[in-house]
This record gives sequence, structure tokens and C-alpha cells, in this order.
Amino acid sequence: MRESLERIGRFDPPRARERFLSGFVPELTRLFWSMGRARDWWS
Repeated sequence: MRESLERIGRFDPPRARERFLSGFVPELTRLFWSMGRARDWWS
């Protein structure tokens, strides 16, 4: 999404960080493992 917003001049880093942090709950974060290594995460 960032790339498309940057193309049209609408990406706002402080707002993106604020939106992420307002919805991020560490206790609900899940790591996806493959071959003994964390490969991705979902919150």
C-alpha cells in the first residue's frame, strides 16, 4: 500500500506509524515458522 500512496503523493509516515501502533497488540501477534526460523508474522 505504501508504494501506491507514495506514487500519488499521499503517504504520511507519522500517520502510518500512528495507525499501526493504535491497532497493534503484541499479545495477539503470531509468528510463522519454517525450517526452524521465523519467516513472517501476523497481528
